[in-house]
This record gives sequence, C-alpha cells and structure tokens, in this order.
Amino acid sequence: MVENLRATVGFTMGNYDGDKEFGVDARARYAITEKTAVTGMFNSSSIAKELTGTSDDVNKMWTMISVNHVAGDNIRFLATLQNTVKDFAKSGDEKYLTAFTPACEITVSEKAVVTAAFDMRWDGKT
Repeated sequence: MVENLRATVGFTMGNYDGDKEFGVDARARYAITEKTAVTGMFNSSSIAKELTGTSDDVNKMWTMISVNHVAGDNIRFLATLQNTVKDFAKSGDEKYLTAFTPACEITVSEKAVVTAAFDMRWDGKT
C-alpha cells in the first residue's frame, strides 16, 4: 500500500498445562533510496512461569531500529539500536538492556558472507 515499504505482523499462542503464553511480532522495512533502508522491529511476549522457573509469567518487550547502506557490489554497512525490557515485573533499571551494534558485511562469494561487528551493551539503561 505504501511504495518502498514492506511490513509483517505475526502472532503466536501456546498452552502449557493451562498457562497461556503468547508472542506478537511486527516488522517494517522502508527503502529510503535504492541503497539505503531503515528497518524497525517490535516483539512483545509472555512466557509461562513453568518454562522460566519463576513464580510468575515473564512479560518481555524488544524494540529495534536498524539502518543499512549498500556501499558497493559486495559491501554493506549497518547500525542497529535496540532496547529490551527483560521483565516488566522487575523494579528499577535492572529490567532494561540497551545495545548498539555497528557492522560491516562483505560478500566474498556467492555462498559466503563475512560480517565484522562491534556490540556495545548497557544493562539498566533505556
């Protein structure tokens, strides 16, 4: 419906001994130019307490935005920023994780790609 935009939404639900769990996932990619695109992702999940080993279900949320640019026939640069709420029931900053990952992807042949990245993570930051 929108030129240069691809979007996907998904939902899954399970039943673990009567305890419901679910996941909602949404993704969108917008091509700014032929060589540059922005991608956003969102996921919200509830995981059954029997699977997490905790006294309650664990509710999580993950958001991400990534920019990529094709610099040549075989090289692509990416920068990704993501934020995770590890468990909404936790208090304070301990429930957050923020990460920034710049990367370079080189296609060395039709069947091989080499990626070099630097992953920076901050617990307790949003």
